[in-house]
Amino acid sequence: MKTLRLNKILFFLLAVAANNLLGQSVIKIADVKIVPAGETLTIPAGTVVEFGSGAVLQVEGSIIVKGTESNPVIFKNLEEKISGLGIVISGSNYESTVELNNVKFEGLIQPLRFDPFWHRKEISLKNIAVWNSISGEPLIYVASPLTDLRDGRKIDFTIENSTFINNSAGILLENVGSDGIQYNIDNLSFSDNNVTGNVNALGLLHFDFASLYKSSNIKVGSLSFTRNYAGSSPVGVSTAGNGSFSLNIDKIYQSNTSEDIIYDKHTDNRIPAIVVDKKLSMNESGSSDVIKNIAHNFGQVNMTVIGNPAFTKLLDSAGNKVDYTTTRKGDTIQLNYIQGLPAKGILANGQQVNIPKFIANNDKLLELAKIDTAQYNKFLNEKKIDGAGQEQSDVIGLNVNLPTFRGKGEVVRKLNTWELGVWGGGSIYGGGDIKAKYGEKLLPSNVDLSFGLYQQFNLNSRFSMKISGYYSTISIHNLYSIGLFSGTKPLMSYDDSSYNPVQVSPNSYPVHFVTKMGIVEFEGQWHLRSYNIDEGKKSKIVPSIGLSLGVLYFTPYRYAYTNQGNKETRSAYEARMNSEHLWNLRLLGSEGQNFLPGNTPYSSVAFNIGTSFSLTYLMKRFALKGEMKVVYSSTDYLDDYGPGMWFGGDYNRMVEAAFTKYDNISQSDMNKISGSGFKDKIGKNIPRSTNGLNDWYYQLHLGMSYMLFK
Repeated sequence: MKTLRLNKILFFLLAVAANNLLGQSVIKIADVKIVPAGETLTIPAGTVVEFGSGAVLQVEGSIIVKGTESNPVIFKNLEEKISGLGIVISGSNYESTVELNNVKFEGLIQPLRFDPFWHRKEISLKNIAVWNSISGEPLIYVASPLTDLRDGRKIDFTIENSTFINNSAGILLENVGSDGIQYNIDNLSFSDNNVTGNVNALGLLHFDFASLYKSSNIKVGSLSFTRNYAGSSPVGVSTAGNGSFSLNIDKIYQSNTSEDIIYDKHTDNRIPAIVVDKKLSMNESGSSDVIKNIAHNFGQVNMTVIGNPAFTKLLDSAGNKVDYTTTRKGDTIQLNYIQGLPAKGILANGQQVNIPKFIANNDKLLELAKIDTAQYNKFLNEKKIDGAGQEQSDVIGLNVNLPTFRGKGEVVRKLNTWELGVWGGGSIYGGGDIKAKYGEKLLPSNVDLSFGLYQQFNLNSRFSMKISGYYSTISIHNLYSIGLFSGTKPLMSYDDSSYNPVQVSPNSYPVHFVTKMGIVEFEGQWHLRSYNIDEGKKSKIVPSIGLSLGVLYFTPYRYAYTNQGNKETRSAYEARMNSEHLWNLRLLGSEGQNFLPGNTPYSSVAFNIGTSFSLTYLMKRFALKGEMKVVYSSTDYLDDYGPGMWFGGDYNRMVEAAFTKYDNISQSDMNKISGSGFKDKIGKNIPRSTNGLNDWYYQLHLGMSYMLFK
């Protein structure tokens, strides 16, 4: 085996040498070619290196590739539809180097990979271009190197003046900020990359922070991003690691400055922050021939540009050519087409640009089939009157046709009636993070008071619209709730060493909460039976299902429970608890919101979406109702229990900061609400909520309404 491997190495090195001597410009790699430790592979300007299916150039020594701007070295596939792997840097050889200058990679699976525990003196990647790598693998993957902390043994790793176009992944750097490697990154440009999947948590430039991070070990200059997406989400820079770290970037240029292309601490409190000194538009980048924005209207593709980028053709989604003409007005280039529907454009340099989906222009569509809307509405109303056995939907604002549950042969009657009503009942915490002892579905910990007003507009006999205002409370392990049914399951977390689950309390009593919510909701209700009383009847039972959207204002609280005095009545005791020992948890900053850099308390406003089932006992002038609702919110903090770290990673700093927020809180009360009894059982920098879900709740109401107009 050793002899065979040596023969392959010698054959490959002789082929490269012959190429240099004879002036040949193509090197073919069919399988695995190895540059052994102690050897240097040099590839001159103008060389084309072609990779067969799955072929690898494995470098255990040094590689020096020096193209020029006019005569770059190109690494590409031997066959257009069969991809080679790329260059793999492996082994520990400190005196060896990797130098790539004016190099273009085309269509490879993973153009450049640094295997775990690699080690080199210097890595220099300058004027690199990576195009059309669509495997989903990182274009440049740098695993954690073998670090040598002796004087002068640090790795110098530079990536600068490089472009990444039409790929499905980006750059992934591990162990960023460690003492063993100095990263220098500057002037990288990412254009028209479409990342595999629909999640922007792994950006085109991803920094995985070292556990012992030093900001001085990485320098990031300017970056630019133009039309890069993961599904429909803009994508750019992302981080992973300890949430207490941060990374500075000098400048970020964007084609659309309204898009958020940074996935860091402001998106997920558990990961490091990105601090950008200057966020600028592409106009300020000095770039030429750049398409900043694209809009697609009826028969037109409008592009805001810098310079004069030129399309050579437009293609539809099947790859067919779409004919067009070009006009220019100022910084806008307009492509006008008649037939076909363009999905992408090809620039003169070969770059593919996705064309946004067509935005319908109603005026132009109406020109094709003019309709007298007033006559049409009159026709619909006449159809309702004459008893034709068809469902007719009213025209509401934007001519929205509403589906209904109409019976066979039933006429859906126009009603236009109003109801004003009141609700009263209970609300139950959904148990997302803190679990009831027997599960919220079997027996909840608490049922709390919920009440409100509503106004309902009955559009027709099968559909109604309703606006409701509620005051609701949810809680767990609340001793003063209107319904206390059970305790809670053990409070669990993780240790510091091996991330193993540990029980920090036999129940969740130390993290109980009482959250008070003011809610406004808009709901559509589809009636499963006709919402009108049959002729000759006095009443009717109507089941309905609903879908709601709403906004809520909430504040979570926690009691610092104390004993009831011997001569203190129950009502006096509860009044004292509510006035003297009930504390706002948003002020506590349970996850370090009051002291971690860049953190602020979570918002008191959230949105919700809900679904409901209701029964209405419908009478001539009144209606009695009962409803059950499930409501999912946009926040994970209804229970003050979010995805951040316990105590922000430092219990003492959390408490010190909290004392400045509260008025006259005692040390005893602070100990009770802050978790002092279990703080030493939880590992440092351990996240609190790990289920990945926001909070939800249930509502059960009985109500009565009065028909205002008939």
